[in-house]
Amino acid sequence: MLRAMKTSDSISIPRAGVLAFTTALVTLALQILVHRIVSAKLLNNYAFLVISLTMLGFAFSGALLSRWLPQLLEQFNDAVNLWTGLFVISTIGVTMVFYHAGVGYEMFALRDAFIFSFFDIMPFALLFALPFAFSGFILGMLLSAPGLPARRIYFLIFSARPAAHWVSCRLSLSWGWR
Repeated sequence: MLRAMKTSDSISIPRAGVLAFTTALVTLALQILVHRIVSAKLLNNYAFLVISLTMLGFAFSGALLSRWLPQLLEQFNDAVNLWTGLFVISTIGVTMVFYHAGVGYEMFALRDAFIFSFFDIMPFALLFALPFAFSGFILGMLLSAPGLPARRIYFLIFSARPAAHWVSCRLSLSWGWR
């Protein structure tokens, strides 16, 4: 554990703050955009689904961090680079897979048709938990690093919410989404 503390001290507090704010900003903007993608694909408003996918990804990363945290803190920079790359690749890959999946039914005469259509597309929607797991690894490592002030990291994560909302709204308007 001393090696982890010694390594995390070499990570500057301003750099950790920028990393926390940027990761939270990108994660929250992705959450809003995934909500729009899922809503467009399923022709319904499934905000609860996207929030659940985000929490599933964060829970997965938290469970793995509880096991591997000392080893990851020793290689903090390499781990952050790995999780960032996997976040980007998984976001693009999952979005492509989700867009190419079948739509199912658009008009439902019976409740059974709705349920079958919903469960046909649900495995593809569950894949969106992957990018959120990778961002959860970064945020979890920042909050768990012994040499970093957790209060400041939390503040920067929470202050990214209004900025993420603004960014995603601007992107949505520029892409013609309402």
